[in-house]
Amino acid sequence: MTAQKVSWEYYSGGRGDGTSPTADYCGICDPLTGFTSIMTTDLKKNLKDVNDLYADIAAGTVPSVAFVRPLERMAGHPANAKLALYENFVTNLVNMVHDHSDLWNTTAILITYDEGGYYDSGYVQPVDFFGDGTRIPLIVVSPTSRKASSITLITIMSRC
Repeated sequence: MTAQKVSWEYYSGGRGDGTSPTADYCGICDPLTGFTSIMTTDLKKNLKDVNDLYADIAAGTVPSVAFVRPLERMAGHPANAKLALYENFVTNLVNMVHDHSDLWNTTAILITYDEGGYYDSGYVQPVDFFGDGTRIPLIVVSPTSRKASSITLITIMSRC
C-alpha cells in the first residue's frame, strides 16, 4: 500500500506507543511487528493503538485503509473473551464512523470474527497439522455499494 501511496494504519488495542503495551495487548495478534521491513523503517509509525483510531475518526484523519484489532478481552475469541464485548466494540466503532457523515459516506467496514470453528456447517478435511482452516464470517457495513471515487476501508479483526 505504501508503495502505491495508499495511506494505512494498523490499530491494536492496548498497544500504546509500542514500548509499554497494556496487559490486554495481544502481541501475536499484532503481526506486522514480526517484519524487519516494518520495524526497522518509517513504516513502524503506521502501527498505532486503537485509541489513536478514535482520535483519527474524531479529527477526520482516518487513513484510506485501517486495520483494527480490539483489546484482547474484547476480541470475541471463544477461548478468552466475551462475544458481547466484541459486539459492543464493533457497534461503537461503526457508530463513531456513522456519526461523521463525510467519513461514513466513503467508508466500507469489513468485520471478521474468529468464532473458533463453530461456524463450519460440515466436516473440514485436515490438510496438515493445522487443517485447511475454518471459514471466517465476513460482514460488510457500508452506506452504499456503488462505485466511489475514494473510499476508506476499515477492517475490524477479532483474532489474528
